[in-house]
Amino acid sequence: MTKLSKDFEAGEFTCGCGCQKDKVSPVLIDKLQQLRDIIDKPIIITSGYRCLAYNEHIGGAVNSPHLTGEGADLQVKGTTPITLAIIADRIDHIRLGINPSHLHIDVRPPNPSKYWIFKNGKYIYSGKEKNLSKFLKKNLVTLTSTWGKSEAVYP
Repeated sequence: MTKLSKDFEAGEFTCGCGCQKDKVSPVLIDKLQQLRDIIDKPIIITSGYRCLAYNEHIGGAVNSPHLTGEGADLQVKGTTPITLAIIADRIDHIRLGINPSHLHIDVRPPNPSKYWIFKNGKYIYSGKEKNLSKFLKKNLVTLTSTWGKSEAVYP
C-alpha cells in the first residue's frame, strides 16, 4: 500500500463501491494526520473518495467533497463524534459535519457553514457561527434526544 503519511495509507480512501478508484487531497491527509497526532489513537476512515456513481447510489451531496478527495468520514474507537469534533476543531481550515455514527472532515472553505449536524435526515448548519461549542450548546438538547446519549460540550 502507498503510504500517504505516518499513519495513513492510500487504500483507506478507496471508493466503497469496489471500483478501486482513490483520490485524496494532500491537504486533507495533513489535517487528518494532525488529528491523529493530537488524539494518539487510530482513526478509522469509513468513507474517503467516492466515484460519482457510488456517491449517487448512497445519496451523497451533489457537490460532495468526497468526489474530489477533499473529504472523509471517520471514527475513533471509544470516542463519540461530538467529542471528536471538539478535538478536531483545534485544527485550522477544516469543516466538520457531525453524524450519529461518524465525523465528517473536509478541507473546503466554509460554505454554507463551518459546522453541521445531520439529524432526522436533515442538516442543521451553523451559518455564521464560528464557535463549535456555541453551535453544539444551541443544538445539544435535540442531539441528546435524537441519539439517546448525553455528551459534554466543553467551552
